[in-house]
Amino acid sequence: MKWYAKSENEESIREHTDKLLENLVILKEHLREEQKLDKAFWDLLTRIVEYHDIGKFDLRFQNKIHEHLGKSRPFSLKRETFVPHNYISVALMPLAEWDLSEELKKAAAQAVGYHHERDVELDPSLVKDIVKQELSPYLEEIQSQMKLSLPDKIKAKPVTWLRRRVKPTADESLFYYYVLLKGFLHRLDHASSAGILVEEGIQEEISEYTNQFFKERLKKPKRPLQVFSEEQREAHVLAVAQTGMGKTEAALLWAGNRKLFFTLPLRVSLNAMYSRIINDQNIAFPSEHTGLLHSTSMEIMEKHYKEKQETEYSEPLHEQTRQLSKRLTLTTIDQILKFPFYYLGFEKELATMCGAKVVIDELQAYDPKIAAMLIRSLEMIDRIGGSFMIMTATLPGIYKNYILNNERISKKSVTYKVFYDNTLRHRVRLLSSSILDERDTIAEKAERKKVLVICNTVDRAKEMYFSLEQVTSQVYLLHSQFKAKDRQTLEQHIQDFVQQDEPGVWVTTQLVEASLDIDFDELHSEISPLDSQFQRYGRCYRKRELTEQEPNIFVYTEDVSGKGTVYMEDITDRSIDLLQGRQKEELEEKTKMELIEDLYDERKLEGTAFWREFQEAVSYFDSIEPYQLTGKEAQNYLRNIQNIKVLPEDDEDILDLIEKYKNEDEQGKRRVRKQLERHSISVNKYRATNQNLVHQAGLPTRLGDFYLIECEYDFDQETKKGFGLTLNKNENLASFL
Repeated sequence: MKWYAKSENEESIREHTDKLLENLVILKEHLREEQKLDKAFWDLLTRIVEYHDIGKFDLRFQNKIHEHLGKSRPFSLKRETFVPHNYISVALMPLAEWDLSEELKKAAAQAVGYHHERDVELDPSLVKDIVKQELSPYLEEIQSQMKLSLPDKIKAKPVTWLRRRVKPTADESLFYYYVLLKGFLHRLDHASSAGILVEEGIQEEISEYTNQFFKERLKKPKRPLQVFSEEQREAHVLAVAQTGMGKTEAALLWAGNRKLFFTLPLRVSLNAMYSRIINDQNIAFPSEHTGLLHSTSMEIMEKHYKEKQETEYSEPLHEQTRQLSKRLTLTTIDQILKFPFYYLGFEKELATMCGAKVVIDELQAYDPKIAAMLIRSLEMIDRIGGSFMIMTATLPGIYKNYILNNERISKKSVTYKVFYDNTLRHRVRLLSSSILDERDTIAEKAERKKVLVICNTVDRAKEMYFSLEQVTSQVYLLHSQFKAKDRQTLEQHIQDFVQQDEPGVWVTTQLVEASLDIDFDELHSEISPLDSQFQRYGRCYRKRELTEQEPNIFVYTEDVSGKGTVYMEDITDRSIDLLQGRQKEELEEKTKMELIEDLYDERKLEGTAFWREFQEAVSYFDSIEPYQLTGKEAQNYLRNIQNIKVLPEDDEDILDLIEKYKNEDEQGKRRVRKQLERHSISVNKYRATNQNLVHQAGLPTRLGDFYLIECEYDFDQETKKGFGLTLNKNENLASFL
């Protein structure tokens, strides 16, 4: 009979295993330059692949697959006790015959035994009994089908090795060896099951495309940061560079011929970078080798892929991105760098870092807890055989010192350098007033200039927009609480706006702070910590020299929203003091960096909430117990709040889609879900539920990750104006968001 591995395509266990072995050849080619991955390593990984699914010969498993295929159950069994096939695989591995140390045998057993992380109690005696009593009549057939030897005697001992998992505290070298074995098995298994290559585009050299861009399209010499990055390909890099120094190109040049992960804090920034990198008039890196990975990335990739390739973007192509197979992936940190939590299955992401390069752009944009996690991830990337680059406009001294003096980062040297020029771009004036008080002044300036207003909270941005609407028609609003499809429209609209001649004003939140390539004539901002402030200033006179004597940056220090909630109060107050201490309105790039050094000086920070949060998080990651969290729990920690996807329930289009979903087949349901994703808005779960604003009545069970919300939604696609998600306007503009 045919022994199935999967019901899809009625794939046999041997056929599935062969797919993994084919992908193993590709993975080995991808990592051909990694000297520590010697023949002994690849031989052991090959054995692990061969045996990883042999437990699927379990008679219960085969009964289940046959039933799923609409066939009769081939086996009659007295007991129906479920035992995961990966546990049974371990019992069928002839580990005693392998010429390995006991530690490596345990690592091999655990790589196979936990290639699926299941919450099922391990009972080695039960596993042994099932194999001996039920599989004994079929052992010769198993050997024949799999072309593998089996143990002379079935024992419980190899299965007992699963009880004490390999941990970093015992033997770090064994731990990382195990991580590579298990992580690569995860990657091979997941890619092969999805019908994709474990690594694609391995011959593509990212820096080669970047060099062609300089020669053929930009036709300008490389800047100092870019030259430095190209020279430091064999090192970890810590580069502090002001806005406009060509950080993106520098990172791509540093990548050389390696796989690259480029992380940014905000999805809007990633979307803009993705468009730029695959654009034929820019870097022109092939879109089929470029991935965009965040919670709403598929729609962006669909749009660009269709424009560039003139064909439909397919699910397998997106699966390549989800499985980390792309040569270049632009992503948020929660997708790939949460492995310091040692959550169940972390080995896949960490092993992917072997031989790869990782860029963390704008480290200062993350709160101290997340920064501590990222610094721990740098240590692990170094240990597993990867390389990292920190690219940031400002860098708190406490982070810099922790990285440069970190003895755990030892496989490669860390090269640190600061880049800035003397071009004057900003004259700053502090005002002891609320940004709301300056409505008329801002509106008057927006009659002849492009004016950007940045508020610290969505609430304040809505208030400011509402106020400006009373006196000018040339005002737009952008924040995080728009439907995904409308936010995408607004993100494109603000980028188009700065390219045109018409004046006007945009009211935004810190959403536009990092890496969005926009350039306004004047900025009005609520005070925030200096690193945030200077990121905001980078959206004004981004690539121009300021020749006028009048200020182009106005900072408001009274009635500040988000102080003590979005931003730490002590850091914000110190930022005000440091800015007020400047006697001149001119603010050169060198001065900005000096102010950041002063603000985050470790001695001056000691005892502050910022310092405590960072130190406590460092201690947490040093003492964390492995294998206790799920990947989802780690992701929620990273996002700092638990968000949910909501759908405004007063929207007839949404209600029609929900009804349509109920009547569609599987493929149709996927299409409708994509449409619902475009209508969704991410909000804070606790605030929404505490105010009884969300419910799931009428939603199908399989749409259980969505909620309906009892709030109005305001946006006009034609005028590109509206408040987004909001309470009833006559109840005040303050919202729970």
